Amino acid sequence: MHSATGLLVRIGLTTLLATCVFTAGCAQPKPAVRFVHAAPRAGAVDVYVSGEPAPAFRNVRYGETTGYKPVGAGTHRIEVRPSGAPYSAVPAFVTETRRYDHRKRYTAIGAGLFETSNPEARFRVLNYLEEFGGSVSGRERVRFVHASADVPPVDVRLAQRDVKEVNDLKRFQASGAGGELVPADESLMFTYLTAESHQTIATFTTSPVSPRTEWFAVLAGLANEPPGSPYALTLLMVGPSGGVVGAAAPIVAGLVAPVVSVTPPPPPVMYLLNGSADAPALDIYMGSTPVASNLVFGGLVGSIQVPGGVQALDLFVHTEGGGRPGATPLATLRTTDLVSGQQYLAVIAGNLTPRVAQPPLQLVVYASAFSTSRTPVLRLVNALVGAPPLQTGVVQNGSFLTPGSIGPVAFAGASQAAGSAFPVGPVQVGFAPVGAVSPVATFVVNADPGMQAFLVPIGAMSPASGERPLRLAVVSVTSSPWTVAVLEPQ
Repeated sequence: MHSATGLLVRIGLTTLLATCVFTAGCAQPKPAVRFVHAAPRAGAVDVYVSGEPAPAFRNVRYGETTGYKPVGAGTHRIEVRPSGAPYSAVPAFVTETRRYDHRKRYTAIGAGLFETSNPEARFRVLNYLEEFGGSVSGRERVRFVHASADVPPVDVRLAQRDVKEVNDLKRFQASGAGGELVPADESLMFTYLTAESHQTIATFTTSPVSPRTEWFAVLAGLANEPPGSPYALTLLMVGPSGGVVGAAAPIVAGLVAPVVSVTPPPPPVMYLLNGSADAPALDIYMGSTPVASNLVFGGLVGSIQVPGGVQALDLFVHTEGGGRPGATPLATLRTTDLVSGQQYLAVIAGNLTPRVAQPPLQLVVYASAFSTSRTPVLRLVNALVGAPPLQTGVVQNGSFLTPGSIGPVAFAGASQAAGSAFPVGPVQVGFAPVGAVSPVATFVVNADPGMQAFLVPIGAMSPASGERPLRLAVVSVTSSPWTVAVLEPQ
């Protein structure tokens, strides 16, 4: 198995002297199949062929291509299970049966999403007979496969010549079986455009490869993932054909990173939440640029487009009138390194005038990186002054259904970036120190199907004079602009 990550495609053909799978002179060479994992968020999988109790391919991760596996001629189906699951487990996906013929090679591509309410984006296995056209001097053949679950039909253009190589390639379909002839021995730049409006989606480049080679160019990943995400839109170059499991020369799979984009990624977007236990209503400036006015406790302001990198925010007591105050700021807080194309929640947490052992005023910043699910997905960000590491979860009859289902999360920390699944409906959500069976505070959260939200306890756990008591800020990122609901304990 060969990881695609970070590998630019630069190969020469190697003669394979291996078993009877494809070697000339053998009687009735067996058909063979390989598997390409192009399904983001699916996790590592085991791949079974024809109901055999042992996996043909084990622990195949996103972006990886296996070697070829010989199979008997006849009809077969492919079963996909989470890596390590027993054969007795119900498969996550089973293909229809198809015929595999002697001397033929097949490439099976796992694509789509397991967790989605959209049937057109669901996981599936695309199974292709390799029947590339004849070789041509100075050329290579590329067959394009659209395996991205959220990209509409595309046109593919070879940028050097400004001609469309493929038109109206629909989701989970491939271009012609013979492959498109493209120049060899030079870098190629493929531009993907929406077929309907001809808007540029992304441009990818490859390193030069030898003539007379054959490739699958698999558009994978998700357009709605920010740049730098492991599931961002990418191009998997899979080939050339002809390798077998255990052969000296591997199957080559390359990950081609986007290097040119006609439309650059948008600047970072930040949402500011005032969660400080003792700060007043705030006016906030970035240099001379106002970013928030009269931001009260529990207030959320956004969406604020900001430059990438670390940014400084100056906080002032709110005053009526325009312009940055001439006085010294109450505090200057700095963001983390903000990345283009991403959206961030920035919580003003801690105390402006901290007591002993209390955290000072600070900016707690986390990117929105929730998983897509039909169930609500919630992420805890701990901004509660005076609280020990917290756990949270669903409460029923005064106790946690699953103690510690999220946590422990210390002050200024957060739970896993993808969030955790919660039930749909009005849900009693409790908070308590780690290890407690019963919560110290509960809130009723209206968790709608598909909801993605930060749960941010703010204020002080045991408020002193001048400090605000515990509240729960539920920051929903499900739609734009984000919204906040500030809840009181039950």
